[in-house]
Amino acid sequence: MPKSTANKMEKLCPAIFGIVALVLLCTGAFSPGWLVMDLAELQGYSGGSSLTVHLGLYYAVLTGNGIRVTITYGEAPELEKYITTHLLEYQIETIIGFVLCFISIIITFAYSKTGSIGVLIAPIILYMLAGMITLMAVGRWLTKVLLEAREYDVTLTVPYSIIFSGLGAVFCVVTMIIISRMLCKYNAVGQPQDDQESSEISEESYQQVQPKPKVTASMGQTQDIDLTTVLAYLTNLKNRDEMYAYAN
Repeated sequence: MPKSTANKMEKLCPAIFGIVALVLLCTGAFSPGWLVMDLAELQGYSGGSSLTVHLGLYYAVLTGNGIRVTITYGEAPELEKYITTHLLEYQIETIIGFVLCFISIIITFAYSKTGSIGVLIAPIILYMLAGMITLMAVGRWLTKVLLEAREYDVTLTVPYSIIFSGLGAVFCVVTMIIISRMLCKYNAVGQPQDDQESSEISEESYQQVQPKPKVTASMGQTQDIDLTTVLAYLTNLKNRDEMYAYAN
């Protein structure tokens, strides 16, 4: 693979990993899989049929017996008594992680076009914050949900939203590590190889386009002259004028 192509792929790599992290964070935050359980196992439920409830941070989905109903928590206040965790803090944390990841992607795309090393510092910090905030939200949610499920003897299904959010946080950390290695590499070298090559090419081109001193010959043509030749010519001309003046 040519060196220029390898450098372009190296610049695009953080942006690609960032997009994957952003998709995972968005899917985890807005999918209704933070808590999945059979509604019949809850105490106080008197329904005659079994329903599976998929609880998200913003809405819930009830499935069972060939039906699928999507409701918000405002439309079904009775669901709120089964949710003892505070949803607002998790909503804020997941949104902050999503926004920070999105800003980091924009910065890394700008780097892939401009090649300026200085812009790499900001995504390192933003990706680290996005990953840490999301992992904290996922960890606290899992701890509370597992403790409450054990307390009420409720069987939980795989919480796919938490898996998506956790993977998104991991990709944020991996992207941060990739960008950190790139920054360390560029600091060790001094500047990217492409910049050095372009600088050498520019210097070469500058030397080639510099005008050379020319003089008009007797036949109307232009030719290159040497400074030594000009000095010798002027000296001979002066001696000839002195001899001419002495003869007269």
